[in-house]
Amino acid sequence: MPDIDYTAWRFWIDIAQAAGTIIIGVYVWMVNRKKAVEKRFAKIEAVFDKRCATRKAQIETLEKNGASLKMQLEHMPNHQDIKELYGRIDLLNGSLSELNGRLVGINRAVDLINEFLINQGGKGAHS
Repeated sequence: MPDIDYTAWRFWIDIAQAAGTIIIGVYVWMVNRKKAVEKRFAKIEAVFDKRCATRKAQIETLEKNGASLKMQLEHMPNHQDIKELYGRIDLLNGSLSELNGRLVGINRAVDLINEFLINQGGKGAHS
């Protein structure tokens, strides 16, 4: 039987064991790093999802308000309607001016009749 050098075998087993330990250490470090990165990304995604939900709700509210405003604008008078209203107001203003002129004339006539009755009415009652 050949003579076995156990010291040499022990040396190479120790080298293999150290290499295995280093490989396992690097693997554990990479796995832990991956978990830490995934955890950070999960937190970022949670914040992002929350912000997206908030923005989505805000956008939906703005869309509803926009539709409501659009409906209100459809029922508002346009330039042609306002032009017609101005025409009607001008006609009404003209009619009121005419009526005012007539009332001034009637008021003057009533004042003259009243003055006549005061001046002439007193003379006729004494005769």
